[in-house]
Amino acid sequence: QNYAAEVENIDNWLGEYVEKIKERGELDRTIIVYSSDHGEMLGDHGLVHKSQPYHPSVNVPLVVAGPDIKPRPLVQNPVALINLAPTFLEYAMGSLSREIQSSMDAVSLKAYWEGQTDDLPKYVRSGYHHWRMVMRDRYKLITGYGIKPMWHLINNKRPFHTPEILYDLDADPGENENIASKYPEIVQELKQNLFS
Repeated sequence: QNYAAEVENIDNWLGEYVEKIKERGELDRTIIVYSSDHGEMLGDHGLVHKSQPYHPSVNVPLVVAGPDIKPRPLVQNPVALINLAPTFLEYAMGSLSREIQSSMDAVSLKAYWEGQTDDLPKYVRSGYHHWRMVMRDRYKLITGYGIKPMWHLINNKRPFHTPEILYDLDADPGENENIASKYPEIVQELKQNLFS
C-alpha cells in the first residue's frame, strides 16, 4: 500500500513538472528522462529492500520524451543508467570529443533516442558490495552473491565459495533456476564481459 502510494505521488509530481515546463514555454526544447536508481524486492525471493542482483531490485524504468526523441514501442533490451551521463553531455555540448569518450566507461544513447541507430550496448553490468552482474539479451550472470560482509571475512579465515548463477530471463523471469552448469559457454562469455 505504501509503495503504491509512493508511485502515485511520483506520477502526480511528474505531471506537475510537465505542466510547469509548458507554462514556461520550454516543452519544445526540454528532454524529460524518468528513471530510478534502484528497484525494490517487495517480498520476491523472500527479500525486501534493494541491493540484490535480482530483477526487482536492479531493473528500473527508463522513459524518455522530448524534441527529436523518436517514439518507439516498449524496448525490452537492458540499458545501463551509466550511459545517461555521456548522453546528457552530448546533448549539452553538441558532440563528445574522443578525449571525453575515452575517459568514460559508458556510451551516449543520443543516436539511439533520435532513431539514427537501433544498436544499444550489448552488455549491461551492475554490482553492489561483493556481487557483480552482467546481462546480454535474455541471459544474466551473477558472481559473488552471498559473500558475507567484510568484517566477517577478516574475522573468519574460512574461504567462501559462491557459485556462478545464470538465469534465462525469457524462460525463467522469476529467476528461480540457476542454469550455469547447463550452459558453461554462456557463463564464460558473460564472465569475459563482466567488466568493461
